[in-house]
Amino acid sequence: MLKSQERFPSFIKKNTGGGKMDAGMQVALPILGVLAAAAATFYVVSFSELREKSFRDLEESGDGGFESSLSSRKRRARRKAENKAKN
Repeated sequence: MLKSQERFPSFIKKNTGGGKMDAGMQVALPILGVLAAAAATFYVVSFSELREKSFRDLEESGDGGFESSLSSRKRRARRKAENKAKN
């Protein structure tokens, strides 16, 4: 054995075999990290939007209870008109 190899225990030595796999993992790991972060952000934002919508609907209902279908239809028509006005 060479002197440089004797200084390090076997678990510290770098495995030089399979260089293609190591290079592939060096590229794939950061990409997977970015995708995981994007997925987590997507779910957090989605649930936040759902919560805001629920609170908005609760505030519009007034007493926090259920409304008749007529008032729901009015609210739906008002939202549709607001969306039409934006576009």
